[in-house]
Amino acid sequence: MTRKNIRFAVVTDDMKGWETFDQSPNCEGILSFDQPLTTNYLDSLVDWAHNNKHDRQFILLLVDGLEALILDREIHQIFRWLLLRGPARRIWPFITLDAAKSQAVSPWFGIFQNTSVRSNHG
Repeated sequence: MTRKNIRFAVVTDDMKGWETFDQSPNCEGILSFDQPLTTNYLDSLVDWAHNNKHDRQFILLLVDGLEALILDREIHQIFRWLLLRGPARRIWPFITLDAAKSQAVSPWFGIFQNTSVRSNHG
């Protein structure tokens, strides 16, 4: 695996905090939680995941503030699919959470507990 094989995107409320990452050739975008483009991008990740069987690409999906993302009902199903099925399809979610707001997202904690990574190595 080389750096060319890894792409990433960030979904955040703090666009300024991530703006220097936007210059990376591997960056697919820095997206805000409240942009319609974010839903479209997450939808495109699901489509890519269904069709990437022979692709050597990996995508890191950095979600800066889970509590803000899941408040958007339109994104719930897409994001749930990415959490449960994404890693098996080479989409790796990395998520931060404001601990003071964790009660708002507690129904989602079960997904993280039930997610396992299976290795296909030798």
